[in-house]
Amino acid sequence: TLHEYKPEPGYTGYPLGQLIIAMVAAQKRNEAEGIDLPLYGTYVMGRFFFFVYFYKNQYAQSLAFDATQEDIFKIYAAIKKVKDYIEEGLERMGR
Repeated sequence: TLHEYKPEPGYTGYPLGQLIIAMVAAQKRNEAEGIDLPLYGTYVMGRFFFFVYFYKNQYAQSLAFDATQEDIFKIYAAIKKVKDYIEEGLERMGR
């Protein structure tokens, strides 16, 4: 799983683009090793968490989750679920 963290106030960058670039690089490395699994990532802007799924040059992004509100429980659940996906993928690969 890949992460990008940026401060919220006044930030003018593009963390989704930076995360996607890192995911493309990770996918190329995985392909070189014979690994064909989706990638999961997160970028955080201040208190807002966004989850990203990337597979074969296509991606999906969640809406924002606010870590200062009840969304904190959804953030925790999403992180745990990604851990499960990674473990399942490794089991399928025999690792």
